[in-house]
Amino acid sequence: GMQTCVAACYQELKPQLDGLHVGWPEFLDAVQLLHSRCFYFPETGCHVAVPGIDMCNHSSEPNASVEVRHNPGAVQGLAALEDVCDPATLQAMGEEPSQFLLVAGAQGIRAGQEVTISYGPWPDQAFFLLFGFLPQTNPYNAVEIFSGPSELAQAMLHLMAGDLPSQAAVPAEPVQALCSAVEELLGQQVEGDRHSLGPLIVTAEGWDTRLDQAAGEAQQLVRRVMRSQRSGETQGSEEQGSRIGEQ
Repeated sequence: GMQTCVAACYQELKPQLDGLHVGWPEFLDAVQLLHSRCFYFPETGCHVAVPGIDMCNHSSEPNASVEVRHNPGAVQGLAALEDVCDPATLQAMGEEPSQFLLVAGAQGIRAGQEVTISYGPWPDQAFFLLFGFLPQTNPYNAVEIFSGPSELAQAMLHLMAGDLPSQAAVPAEPVQALCSAVEELLGQQVEGDRHSLGPLIVTAEGWDTRLDQAAGEAQQLVRRVMRSQRSGETQGSEEQGSRIGEQ
């Protein structure tokens, strides 16, 4: 996760940081300050600092947007063979480097009007963690009920555990089968890619409809586990009674 990544970066940079008398608290403050102002590109996994544009505040109804425009020369031919397509190489080729642009919206921006952009379709929790504030309005706000189908399946087992005929723990194999079955059910709703399943959430618009189907499937599977355990205990009692009768 993010904490592990930041801690690993600190350990890697520690010799240089020690020379500057910078400890963990100062390093963490610097990372948080920079991270809250960076732009993230999922296709590359890179965070980019863009002074000036990073001063734009967030709005759920922004009047501007940011985009990256690549000159063909920056991604084709000789430039593509360079490690980072540095500006000096591109300039020598008569090409312009890629540009990070702040683009006004279709309605334009009046003189004196604040320029706003969207920081992304995040819930309040992510805004507070990544940027240190909560938006006044957030159409993407959501409450995470389960981190994924496996957590839902385990919660369903725990919820119905009181109906089991004994206090013995449910064997691990049925639990794993239940989790897999719920993941498979939800995976069919996201084009069969069970690995792309995200959290099951509730929003202002309502709850994740997958919760209903997954909970129903989990309940049926738990009942199968319960019947299986009851059958096993009944058989065990009969065998025990038979041994007592023989004695």
